[in-house]
Amino acid sequence: MASYICVSGNIASGKTTLVQAFSEIFGWYPIYENLDSHPYFADFYSNMIQWSFHNQIYFLIEAFRIQSHISSLKEQSIVCQDFSIYERHLYTELLFEQGQMTSRDYITCTELFKLVLQFGKKPDCIIYLEASPDFLLKRVQKRGRKPESTIQASFLENLNGRYNEWFQKRLSKQVIKINIERNDLTNSYTINKLKNRILSKLEGRQIPHSSVNQNPIGKERKTK
Repeated sequence: MASYICVSGNIASGKTTLVQAFSEIFGWYPIYENLDSHPYFADFYSNMIQWSFHNQIYFLIEAFRIQSHISSLKEQSIVCQDFSIYERHLYTELLFEQGQMTSRDYITCTELFKLVLQFGKKPDCIIYLEASPDFLLKRVQKRGRKPESTIQASFLENLNGRYNEWFQKRLSKQVIKINIERNDLTNSYTINKLKNRILSKLEGRQIPHSSVNQNPIGKERKTK
């Protein structure tokens, strides 16, 4: 089966752009989340409390479809995706902690996440794109996606905290962290250097089954 890498990071961190570069420069097989077909995307950002459960369930269903697709890519040497299955539950945890998801919905999303995780192929390497909330907010505003116009720096800051908890503590062994404020990911030298770091991670190493909080605690291409 092909090696599987995921580019992860907060909203507007440049995940899709980097996957496109990997595909165009190195010929890696890209997989993108298609937000245009997401029926709850705009509703979620207009009212997170009402639509958080619908939003997360849809994303988990899509994650299952993507995992089914990845398992069929036997002729590809490296598959790269502009998101990771872990981020689906990362968002679920944050929404619950912020009071934007009920305990019942949290438990349901958690159980579905565990099933998808059990079924699918776990990433062999995760590239975590890190940036400050203010930097990310400027990028959100610059790309002008209407459903995201209500996003505040505080939401991005909370997401950053959750990303750090997941990728530094739960999945640290296979994560390559790169600060996008200090590294230009459109620069060919930077991308080639990152590729070499990825290939070194792919040499026979795999991410262990990640921990999941068991109980509540209080088309292929779209820009991200």
